Amino acid sequence: MLNHIKRIYSLIPAHISLPIIKITGIVPIFSKRHWEKVERLGQGIKSVEIYDELLNLSYDLEKMEFYESSVYSKFIKKPEFKNLKSLPILHTSLVRDNLDKFINTKIPGYFTTTGGSGRNPLRIYLSNKSYFKDRVYAFYAWSTLGYSKGDLKLTLRGVNLGDKLYHFNPMNNELLINIFLLNEDNFSNILKTVNKYKPVFGHGYPSAWYNFAQLMQKSNSSLNTKLKGIYFASESIENTRRNYVEEVLQTPVRSTYGFTERAGFAYELPDRKGSYRIALKYGLMEILKDDGNDASLGERGRIVCTGFINPAMPLVRYDTGDSAVVACIEKGFVTEIKDLKGRWGKDFILDQNNNKIFTTAINVHSPAQFDFRYIQLYQKEVGELVIKCVPFSELNEKSLKEIKQEFSQKLPNLSIKTEVCSLEQIHKTNRGKIPYLIKEEI
Repeated sequence: MLNHIKRIYSLIPAHISLPIIKITGIVPIFSKRHWEKVERLGQGIKSVEIYDELLNLSYDLEKMEFYESSVYSKFIKKPEFKNLKSLPILHTSLVRDNLDKFINTKIPGYFTTTGGSGRNPLRIYLSNKSYFKDRVYAFYAWSTLGYSKGDLKLTLRGVNLGDKLYHFNPMNNELLINIFLLNEDNFSNILKTVNKYKPVFGHGYPSAWYNFAQLMQKSNSSLNTKLKGIYFASESIENTRRNYVEEVLQTPVRSTYGFTERAGFAYELPDRKGSYRIALKYGLMEILKDDGNDASLGERGRIVCTGFINPAMPLVRYDTGDSAVVACIEKGFVTEIKDLKGRWGKDFILDQNNNKIFTTAINVHSPAQFDFRYIQLYQKEVGELVIKCVPFSELNEKSLKEIKQEFSQKLPNLSIKTEVCSLEQIHKTNRGKIPYLIKEEI
């Protein structure tokens, strides 16, 4: 349903579709009902009472083939936190190899994919309701910096806009900037458009906003609109750059931490940089040390999530590959984390102009990716990128061409080559992991 709505409105000019969207309230940003939920969420987001969520999760697991194993029966019969803690850790590779066993397509929803930054993309199935629930949490987080119903947003993310510098998306009431073309040559035209639209809130990748702020300062220009705040997404935050963006744009910058898989959600506290409050009714986050035991207050561990809002594909004790330090524990649950370190935003490639392009900005969205078991990026020379593709079985030449085309459109300042490989020919870590990006010393 959601994809159909988006498709319909993408075919209608924005000046026609926007008034219709506003009047009908068909999308969350303009929905009165949705914002009433945001307000109620604000009253209870610090709750640590999750019995109902565990109970509903047990009902959902009964409908999934993967969870029919006797390993999960104790929790399903008695959905208590201590029984959840005894369950095995789920890894992305296991979910990828057994996808059909993890999903319930009887629940209305849609397939999508994780970005594949720092890991290979994972195809997932999201219920329609999970989309709207996720928006409630995102809007609540943004509202802590003043975001409100109907606000126009300036978004700097890796959306493929081809050769267009910007695009107005009425579904999210946002002005999308083509961050792949955000450079000195195009900045004056981009800034002119931004000042024409007068957005009041910002969202997107830290690296893109840092670039935007640099270009603004270098050109000695400014916005003719005041941003209430900016919420970063997808990449780890480097405080020096965050502070720079705040200083240049004269607005507070915070971040959310979450997953396309709807496995967990945390938002950075508006009055305390670097500390994230976990929304337990969205999903649990366990912080586990290398020996598998819980990290104590002040200790670092990997983040393992159990999601509650996506009954179409619930993930139980899902290893995110990220890590954090425990900042607060309440009634046995980790409720605050800090010093997040993730796979996303850490690795970058260099284009022909020696500009850094982070892997979060070049994730793969083409359906052609599912004809390959793994896709790995390899860079040995500045301005050159090799895309190593491992087919599941026989090579689909059309899919290989589509993968190259997507990367070429996103990265016009890179020479793109594709290479078909066997599983033995791509790089693996000593633990058998397959990194998304391999970069030789340049």
